[in-house]
Amino acid sequence: MELIVMIVAGSVVGLAFALLFMLLFLVRRLGNRWLWSRALRFARPVLRELYAADLAAAANSVLQAQPVEIRLSRLKEHAWKDPAAVEALTEGLKQNGFSDAGAYAIDKFPGAVVRLMVNEWSSCCAAVYEHQQAGVWADVVGLYGGGGTCCCSSGKDPGLPARLRPPGTKIEYLPGADAWALYARWQAIRVAEGLIKITAAEIAGRFEEVWAREMDWRTQEELLPEEARAFKYGKPMPAAEARRAGFFDVAAFVMAAANVALMLAALFAARDYWPVGNGPWREALWHTLVPLLLFVWLFLNSVRTEGPIARAVVWVMLLVVSYPFFLGTVYFGEVWANGAYDTGQPAVHAAAVLDAKATGRRERDHYVTLRAWSPGRDTERLRVTKEQYLRLRPGSTVARVTTRPGFLGHEWLVGLDFEN
Repeated sequence: MELIVMIVAGSVVGLAFALLFMLLFLVRRLGNRWLWSRALRFARPVLRELYAADLAAAANSVLQAQPVEIRLSRLKEHAWKDPAAVEALTEGLKQNGFSDAGAYAIDKFPGAVVRLMVNEWSSCCAAVYEHQQAGVWADVVGLYGGGGTCCCSSGKDPGLPARLRPPGTKIEYLPGADAWALYARWQAIRVAEGLIKITAAEIAGRFEEVWAREMDWRTQEELLPEEARAFKYGKPMPAAEARRAGFFDVAAFVMAAANVALMLAALFAARDYWPVGNGPWREALWHTLVPLLLFVWLFLNSVRTEGPIARAVVWVMLLVVSYPFFLGTVYFGEVWANGAYDTGQPAVHAAAVLDAKATGRRERDHYVTLRAWSPGRDTERLRVTKEQYLRLRPGSTVARVTTRPGFLGHEWLVGLDFEN
């Protein structure tokens, strides 16, 4: 049933989407600019979501295509394309205590050259890059024993979300900064404790290790559609939005876990107050909507895709998948409340035994069918013990059923005995 509902919901969303674009096509063909502008305003969220999804797919394919490992090969001589820019950064770093560790080519990036430098006194290193498209920039980097890094870069901030970087990675971008500003900022943000001293002999190997660690982490993550849009326009994800989504992540998880715990507790508590008939099913069907809609609202606020299509699909799927769990909690809770708070007087009913059956695996479950004692019902089916079942004689056995009216108006079983 759940699968059918999901298929139908997906078909409805797909049909609505197709009709929307058919309408847009017809409006455009008619040449009515006013209608076209209004239609675009209505469709813009849908178009933005599709664009963001395609953009995310393209960005992820590029990120995943990055080489996991690289190798540096030292260059004896190299003619820089912009020697003035490289020299300015190199000399500035030397004046701040860095020594030259050589220029290197990167095997997986033809046309990219990096000059590595070390500052053993400050336990840090520097890299001056030259790339055909990106130009010249420098990084000042400190490495920690646990694998973390602290970096200040004069390159342009690509806008990658923090979760695409390995744990313990701190990086700040100062586009166009000179070597003095770069090194001063690195000293201000770095934590001195735990920094590893790097020598000129090992810096190339360290460079390769840091790259491999970052790429290994990045290949396990993907850009979300709205992150891809932010990445496209060079705008990092707002910290406030990330904190808000994180809060709703936790809130939705806590509510889901609490619901499971409450359902088990209610089931255990309701075992002594089982109703005659179906119990408070109808009330539970409606009462379930309150916690269910709250949970779906919390979960949707933690979903970072804001497009109408994705949100509609998530709404339907969450409602279908979550409804039985919340329904169970509400139903068992109402069964318990119906019996636990009942102050009505017990009533004893005599009912003829019409049938008895053993069901379930190896016939472990035993049921008896009685002639109903309440108007509007023909029979009542109750569960009995194996000992009671073996003594039943349909047609001659009479059941003595003790019930109470119930706090919520649903009659529940207090006791059951049989007379042959």
